[in-house]
Amino acid sequence: MASFNRFKFRADSLVYNLSENAAFGDAGDFKDLTYSTATIAPGYAYTFVVNKSWFLGTSGGVGPAFNFFDYSVGQNGNSVVDVRPFFNVRLSAGYNSERFFAGIIYSYQTVNIHFENIQFTSRNGTFRLQFGYRFREVGILKKRATEMIKPKSR
Repeated sequence: MASFNRFKFRADSLVYNLSENAAFGDAGDFKDLTYSTATIAPGYAYTFVVNKSWFLGTSGGVGPAFNFFDYSVGQNGNSVVDVRPFFNVRLSAGYNSERFFAGIIYSYQTVNIHFENIQFTSRNGTFRLQFGYRFREVGILKKRATEMIKPKSR
């Protein structure tokens, strides 16, 4: 599994309350940040099929996350390149037949970024519901791709 994420954050004042400023000190006085993460996470996937139509699936991956992080503390701009662990979990369930299919998918991933004694964590969960219907093949849709690219014989 591979992924690319980009996140931008801008604020007109501090990101947290002024009363929390003592806990973060000068390093936490940031008002904007941009980070990009590129990941490669090898993992394992398994699908359990019931009665040739119903399925349950799961997959997980762990790998490095290459973080490219730009932020401003006060008037100073800073950049950090960091490598941290990346985790991804995916659960799915659904139904499949000749004409109709449906599925539910939940995916979760997390990335941690460290800068100036602060840990920034990005957690992302996605829930997706899919439905579909397969129409009867007509005309060109009846042909396979290999039949369409055959060279013409002379």
